[in-house]
Amino acid sequence: MDPAALAAIGERELKEEEKKEIRRIYRSIDTNGDNKLSAAEILRGAQLLGINPTREEVNSWMKETDQNGDGYMGFKEFMAIMKTKMLAKEQERKQFEKAFKKFDTKNNGYLNKAQLAKALRKYGEEFTPEEEEEFFKIADANGDGKIQVEEFVELFMGTG
Repeated sequence: MDPAALAAIGERELKEEEKKEIRRIYRSIDTNGDNKLSAAEILRGAQLLGINPTREEVNSWMKETDQNGDGYMGFKEFMAIMKTKMLAKEQERKQFEKAFKKFDTKNNGYLNKAQLAKALRKYGEEFTPEEEEEFFKIADANGDGKIQVEEFVELFMGTG
């Protein structure tokens, strides 16, 4: 992620509803009420917030935040990590939306097959015409023969 995007993440605070959602998730995964989370609980909480880390990433988060070495993360640390991850994901989404606008050369709010093929090539992928057709079918989630911005973002972020 570029430095400007990282700076934007640090500047924006979470909205109150985002904070409430993190608190709600924290309480729901802290099933024994001890106010600390294991790596497995953190993995589940992140998934519930739409962040899909690997176990290795969660273990890395634990090492970064586990100041007393007990193998658990408290609420403040969980909030800080989830804020960073949620805002990074939001920034990534904005970057894909911006890319979509560049590829939408007709400014009609969707991409056709040729525009999607150009977008794929821009990201360094070369496909046969058959593969491009299959990719288009996968991306066109609603089957209307057009790729809208949400479908484009989903294609590259895999958020669904």
